[in-house]
Amino acid sequence: MEDFFMTSSTEAEQPDTAEKRTLQVVWGEQVAGTAAAKCEAASHRIPLHQKPVWLLHHHAHELQHLGAFFLHQGDETQGYAPFLIQKRRLKSYLGELNLFSFGLQCIRFLGLPHFPEETSAYDHLFASALGLKQSEGLFLESLPSNSFLWNYLQHNSVTHKLIRYAPSKTVEHFVINVPTSFDEYMTKFSSKTRSTLLRRIRKLEKAAGDKLRLERVTEEAQVDLFVENAVTVSRKTYQWHLLSLGLREPERLKAELKFLARRGWARCYLLWCNEKPIAFMLCRQDPMACYYIDVGFDPDWTQYSPGTVLQLLVLQDLFEFKKPSVFDFGTGEGEHKRFFGTSSYREADLYLLRPKPHALFACTVHRTTSAASSLAVGLLERLDLKKKIKKMVRRHSVTQASSGESE
Repeated sequence: MEDFFMTSSTEAEQPDTAEKRTLQVVWGEQVAGTAAAKCEAASHRIPLHQKPVWLLHHHAHELQHLGAFFLHQGDETQGYAPFLIQKRRLKSYLGELNLFSFGLQCIRFLGLPHFPEETSAYDHLFASALGLKQSEGLFLESLPSNSFLWNYLQHNSVTHKLIRYAPSKTVEHFVINVPTSFDEYMTKFSSKTRSTLLRRIRKLEKAAGDKLRLERVTEEAQVDLFVENAVTVSRKTYQWHLLSLGLREPERLKAELKFLARRGWARCYLLWCNEKPIAFMLCRQDPMACYYIDVGFDPDWTQYSPGTVLQLLVLQDLFEFKKPSVFDFGTGEGEHKRFFGTSSYREADLYLLRPKPHALFACTVHRTTSAASSLAVGLLERLDLKKKIKKMVRRHSVTQASSGESE
């Protein structure tokens, strides 16, 4: 990956002058106004997480920080870029352990801007974004390295004085391009691998006393019980105890899933063994894709590969109900995403920060500690200790928590 840290850039192309473009900034409930409706009607490619109606619901408690840029040319709305003014945590890790973090007040773009792939259009966008003084800079999340915007940011003059910092190297973003049938999808695996996967399902069925079932949750009436059962599973995971992640806001989750269900956008799953929930998956779905959001399984069932079984059964179910074109695994790498995915592209998070002492210090320290962490992890890999230590830390976090609860 190119090193974005304190790089320079070349002069941008001159903006178009054939017809004057204007850029409008709207806030709060105005994000779902006329311009948004025009833009969405003109482009059905706007994903669920960028739809104005979802943004207003999801960020209802912080509407004063929610905004959107709209690019106009005459009466035509040509561009749409929602954003949130938010304090981002630039975190330094050693493996999965967060050592420390720096708070950076940023204009966080909520997905890739839907703008014409023209230098002049993005000149308008970034000049306007940098004109907002409420932040220390800009944050672009999951920016594809094959995108027009990625290349633009390396060769424009509008942002050349900013600190450009990518917290990590590019990572692979995995998706499944859903074929016609499940049998066709399974041909991506060798016959030996297919046999292994089916054997894992049978092994779990046997352990469940032949009472293994997958529950699909899409209706509003199903949401409350689903969340209660999923939270029960989530509280047992290492993500909950070690990383402070998991389903920690059940009432908010219920409200969001009910909102999605009313619009046909909810798609969640519970895996039951002998009438006991042992794994869950949260997804959202629009006409474009099914988006993988979160997953968790009961560590007491680890020997039966519940995560793998759940993923396989979910993929099989995609062909039986509202089959999407794409199953999107979302941000973050993972062995199961690589295993089940059919294609991928590379992406990275990117900060564009004003050259102030706090931002420069935060990026410098983060870069230094990340390099040291990479060296340590590399050493553990060479000694064949990385996976062993990771398993030990995860198991210890869950065991320790269970012991504390029993006391």
